[in-house]
Amino acid sequence: MTDDLETLAEFMDGSYYSAKDQNQKLMGFLCFGKNAQVPGGVKAEAYSNKQLTDLGIGMNPKFTGRVLEEAFIQEAIEFGREQLQIRGYRLSVAEFNLRAIKVYERVGFEKKQVFENREAKNKTNFVLMEKSNNF
Repeated sequence: MTDDLETLAEFMDGSYYSAKDQNQKLMGFLCFGKNAQVPGGVKAEAYSNKQLTDLGIGMNPKFTGRVLEEAFIQEAIEFGREQLQIRGYRLSVAEFNLRAIKVYERVGFEKKQVFENREAKNKTNFVLMEKSNNF
């Protein structure tokens, strides 16, 4: 129960936004800041550059693998720039998610670092990517 309350509190802290299409169907969510960080990255001190804002993206699987995915990410970046005055971005993506990494690269993110994230008995490598302030 405590985990559920902590998760709910995180979703309600103002760092999460929903994204809908023109028909008001949920396309996904965005989050900015600490909630977009991966625990293994915190441990590896991957998030030390305070000039960048962490971006978390979750898309409805119906929209992934299409041109909409790239547009979704570009809109997320623009939203952060216009509404939150964000000037530089950083994101963490599972290393095995090659499709997402390619999409992030197409919109201007560059690979910077790989770190390990451990949860229980599982470990996953994550790629830290950054988008320069020149956008």
